Amino acid sequence: MNTENKVFNKLFSSEKVELSSEKFEFGVIQDDIKVIDVAEKAFEDGFLLVSFARQKAIPIIKNSISDANKFLSRLAETKKVAKELGIDLPKEYLGQEQRAGVLIGEAEDIIT
Repeated sequence: MNTENKVFNKLFSSEKVELSSEKFEFGVIQDDIKVIDVAEKAFEDGFLLVSFARQKAIPIIKNSISDANKFLSRLAETKKVAKELGIDLPKEYLGQEQRAGVLIGEAEDIIT
């Protein structure tokens, strides 16, 4: 009974008893913010890489368009001369006209 008296005395006394508090931080929000920070940095790095590659690639692609157009001009001249002379051009040579046209079309699409 002695223990019960002590408990009741403590419960009904005017003495203030402070309970300790604990603070828990799980860092979920901070972790999520770090994820988007990393994603944004990766995007920026990738974008810069693509941008620099595009700057280097465009002149090369334009040069290929120019070369293909030169080929088409020479082919047209060769066809004209061959017709005047009554000579048949090899089919493999004539088939390159379509190849050059496709190359020009795809290259122009990439540039635009």
